[in-house]
Amino acid sequence: MLPTPIKARSRSLAVLLSLFLLLTSGVLVFARWNHARSLQPDTPSQTQQVSERLEIELITLRPYGFEPNEITRPKGSFVMFVEDRSGKSNSSLELQRVKGELLRAVNTSRMKSDWQDVINLPAGEYVLTDVSQPEAQCRITILP
Repeated sequence: MLPTPIKARSRSLAVLLSLFLLLTSGVLVFARWNHARSLQPDTPSQTQQVSERLEIELITLRPYGFEPNEITRPKGSFVMFVEDRSGKSNSSLELQRVKGELLRAVNTSRMKSDWQDVINLPAGEYVLTDVSQPEAQCRITILP
Protein backbone atom coordinates (compact mmCIF):
# COMPACT_ATOMS: atom_id res chain seq x y z
CA MET A 1 0.00 0.00 0.00
CA LEU A 2 1.37 3.44 -0.98
CA PRO A 3 1.42 6.18 1.63
CA THR A 4 -1.02 9.02 1.21
CA PRO A 5 0.43 12.32 -0.02
CA ILE A 6 -0.15 13.98 3.40
CA LYS A 7 1.71 11.21 5.27
CA ALA A 8 4.56 11.35 2.75
CA ARG A 9 4.86 15.12 3.20
CA SER A 10 4.81 14.76 6.99
CA ARG A 11 7.58 12.17 6.86
CA SER A 12 9.64 14.32 4.50
CA LEU A 13 9.16 17.33 6.75
CA ALA A 14 10.16 15.28 9.81
CA VAL A 15 13.31 14.05 8.05
CA LEU A 16 14.23 17.59 6.96
CA LEU A 17 13.62 18.92 10.47
CA SER A 18 15.78 16.16 11.97
CA LEU A 19 18.60 16.93 9.53
CA PHE A 20 18.34 20.63 10.32
CA LEU A 21 18.53 19.99 14.07
CA LEU A 22 21.49 17.65 13.63
CA LEU A 23 23.32 20.17 11.45
CA THR A 24 22.58 23.03 13.91
CA SER A 25 23.88 20.93 16.81
CA GLY A 26 27.05 20.16 14.91
CA VAL A 27 27.62 23.84 14.12
CA LEU A 28 27.11 24.80 17.79
CA VAL A 29 29.53 22.12 19.00
CA PHE A 30 32.13 23.25 16.46
CA ALA A 31 31.66 26.92 17.41
CA ARG A 32 32.16 26.16 21.12
CA TRP A 33 35.22 24.02 20.41
CA ASN A 34 36.70 26.69 18.16
CA HIS A 35 36.01 29.44 20.74
CA ALA A 36 37.59 27.40 23.55
CA ARG A 37 40.60 26.72 21.35
CA SER A 38 40.99 30.44 20.57
CA LEU A 39 41.20 31.18 24.31
CA GLN A 40 44.35 29.08 24.66
CA PRO A 41 47.34 31.35 25.33
CA ASP A 42 49.89 31.70 22.54
CA THR A 43 52.67 33.53 24.37
CA PRO A 44 54.24 33.28 27.83
CA SER A 45 52.82 36.69 28.84
CA GLN A 46 49.30 35.48 28.04
CA THR A 47 49.99 32.32 30.05
CA GLN A 48 50.90 34.45 33.06
CA GLN A 49 47.74 36.53 32.68
CA VAL A 50 45.53 33.44 32.40
CA SER A 51 47.14 31.79 35.42
CA GLU A 52 46.64 34.94 37.54
CA ARG A 53 43.49 34.52 39.61
CA LEU A 54 41.37 37.51 40.52
CA GLU A 55 39.87 37.73 43.99
CA ILE A 56 36.18 38.54 44.35
CA GLU A 57 34.76 41.04 46.79
CA LEU A 58 31.10 40.20 47.39
CA ILE A 59 29.01 43.17 48.51
CA THR A 60 25.27 42.83 49.17
CA LEU A 61 22.88 45.77 49.20
CA ARG A 62 20.16 45.10 51.78
CA PRO A 63 17.16 47.31 52.67
CA TYR A 64 19.18 48.75 55.57
CA GLY A 65 22.53 49.20 53.77
CA PHE A 66 25.57 47.31 52.50
CA GLU A 67 27.11 44.10 53.82
CA PRO A 68 29.96 44.43 54.51
CA ASN A 69 30.02 48.15 55.12
CA GLU A 70 33.83 48.28 54.92
CA ILE A 71 36.49 46.52 52.82
CA THR A 72 40.27 46.85 53.04
CA ARG A 73 42.41 45.20 50.42
CA PRO A 74 45.81 45.44 48.74
CA LYS A 75 46.37 47.35 45.51
CA GLY A 76 45.64 45.32 42.38
CA SER A 77 42.80 44.08 40.21
CA PHE A 78 39.82 42.34 41.75
CA VAL A 79 36.24 41.53 40.82
CA MET A 80 33.65 43.64 42.59
CA PHE A 81 30.40 41.67 42.73
CA VAL A 82 27.41 43.59 44.07
CA GLU A 83 24.13 41.80 44.77
CA ASP A 84 21.07 44.04 45.02
CA ARG A 85 18.86 42.41 47.65
CA SER A 86 17.30 45.69 48.74
CA GLY A 87 13.80 44.67 47.65
CA LYS A 88 13.44 47.83 45.54
CA SER A 89 12.41 47.64 41.89
CA ASN A 90 15.67 49.37 40.93
CA SER A 91 18.73 50.91 42.56
CA SER A 92 21.36 53.40 41.46
CA LEU A 93 24.85 52.65 42.74
CA GLU A 94 27.88 54.92 42.57
CA LEU A 95 31.52 54.12 43.20
CA GLN A 96 33.59 57.22 43.90
CA ARG A 97 36.68 58.47 45.62
CA VAL A 98 36.04 59.86 49.09
CA LYS A 99 37.21 63.18 47.64
CA GLY A 100 34.28 63.04 45.22
CA GLU A 101 35.54 61.79 41.82
CA LEU A 102 32.83 59.51 40.35
CA LEU A 103 34.37 56.31 38.96
CA ARG A 104 31.31 54.15 38.16
CA ALA A 105 27.54 54.64 38.10
CA VAL A 106 25.39 51.54 37.74
CA ASN A 107 21.64 50.93 37.76
CA THR A 108 20.21 47.60 38.87
CA SER A 109 16.68 46.30 38.50
CA ARG A 110 14.69 43.24 39.44
CA MET A 111 15.58 41.74 36.07
CA LYS A 112 19.32 42.46 36.47
CA SER A 113 19.92 42.72 40.18
CA ASP A 114 23.65 41.95 40.20
CA TRP A 115 26.60 44.01 39.06
CA GLN A 116 30.11 42.71 38.59
CA ASP A 117 33.14 44.44 37.20
CA VAL A 118 36.90 44.02 37.25
CA ILE A 119 38.23 46.91 39.30
CA ASN A 120 41.81 48.13 39.60
CA LEU A 121 41.87 51.13 41.92
CA PRO A 122 44.97 53.06 42.96
CA ALA A 123 45.72 53.20 46.68
CA GLY A 124 43.21 55.40 48.49
CA GLU A 125 39.75 55.68 50.02
CA TYR A 126 36.57 54.96 48.05
CA VAL A 127 32.89 54.66 48.80
CA LEU A 128 30.11 52.63 47.17
CA THR A 129 26.78 54.38 47.71
CA ASP A 130 23.10 53.66 47.08
CA VAL A 131 22.01 57.01 45.59
CA SER A 132 18.51 56.76 47.09
CA GLN A 133 20.01 56.19 50.58
CA PRO A 134 23.24 58.23 50.75
CA GLU A 135 23.80 57.05 54.34
CA ALA A 136 24.00 53.45 53.04
CA GLN A 137 27.67 53.12 52.11
CA CYS A 138 30.42 50.56 51.75
CA ARG A 139 33.82 52.13 52.39
CA ILE A 140 36.65 50.60 50.35
CA THR A 141 40.26 51.14 51.34
CA ILE A 142 43.00 50.17 48.87
CA LEU A 143 46.36 49.83 50.56
CA PRO A 144 49.60 51.04 48.93
